[in-house]
Amino acid sequence: MLIVASCHRGPEPFSIEATYDAPKSGVRAIVWSSGTVAPGRDLAEGFPATAILCPKTKAGHPIGIDLKPPNAPRREPTVSVLTKALDGAGYALPDPTELAELADTIDAVPLGPKGTRIAGQTHQLVVVSVNFEAHATPTIESCAP
Repeated sequence: MLIVASCHRGPEPFSIEATYDAPKSGVRAIVWSSGTVAPGRDLAEGFPATAILCPKTKAGHPIGIDLKPPNAPRREPTVSVLTKALDGAGYALPDPTELAELADTIDAVPLGPKGTRIAGQTHQLVVVSVNFEAHATPTIESCAP
């Protein structure tokens, strides 16, 4: 008897909401993205993402940022987008190392489940939660305690 097993996988849709704290900078980031990982691939090509930044101190106010896919033409680096947004929202000067890791971590969520950083995969950030079956885009109201 001959048994043939197929390893073919179809497209794998994802919808992820991940929450990270940057303790030195006093920022919580709630990141959401959805898309599809192509058959035979580990990572998605990159999809748009939404990041909600919440103050963890008295400085600043909640802000939402819509990020273009990583391969979009004329896309501004996420660390620049975060720096401008935090400054414009009245946050204290963020820790540069922490901010760089936060930008990289935000950019990883649109790559799908295997790109999203989970507990033990960050150095400066605290992974608060990761939901691989998110159903709604977070809003400013997501910052409420």
